Amino acid sequence: MESYRNASDPVLRALARREIRAGDQIEPLVRQHPNYTTSRAGASTVMRHDPTLYGGTVLEARDGELVFASTSSCQYRDIFFGAEANRQPMRQSGLRVAPAGPRVTPQNGSVPKFAWETKKVW
Repeated sequence: MESYRNASDPVLRALARREIRAGDQIEPLVRQHPNYTTSRAGASTVMRHDPTLYGGTVLEARDGELVFASTSSCQYRDIFFGAEANRQPMRQSGLRVAPAGPRVTPQNGSVPKFAWETKKVW
């Protein structure tokens, strides 16, 4: 996470420098960083910035206080603070991005397990 200390994104840089910590208020961050998408549901607030569309930086708050922060790409995921246990109520509140409807798997549907199973390329 040391590599993020000089990141161009000020929130990511502040997370790496530990200037943003668990328990901090999220409202000042929402006002200072309008480029982040903010979603609210009940007592949960999620700030997300994903300029590459491969993951990006996520901050999650419960009752206005930060409980989770991470950054990710298609190849990595770094968690600055928080745990999956803290995220469960937010998943139930509908803030998590997930496919609509039930998951289709080879066990319960007709979608092949791997893309290359759909046709032979040789």
